[in-house]
Amino acid sequence: MENEVLERIEEKLKKLDTLVNDINDLKKDLKGIRKQMNLIALEMDVMEKISKIPSERGGKRLLTPRYRPTGTGCDSVEVEPTCEPII
Repeated sequence: MENEVLERIEEKLKKLDTLVNDINDLKKDLKGIRKQMNLIALEMDVMEKISKIPSERGGKRLLTPRYRPTGTGCDSVEVEPTCEPII
């Protein structure tokens, strides 16, 4: 009788231990998700601030790369990040 009760208690403790481990894993996942959400919010804030910068011609600016050929082949292109006005 006592052995059966002890076995049931041990089984329940194992299940409880598994649940605790699962909860800890979920906490780690949640921390990672929060970090990603903070980075996304920061990126959106920066993009919003960039979009509000007025250009010299009165339009809004958008960060776009400017391509300048550096040779004769299609693969020889130099990328120069600049602010281009949206027309």
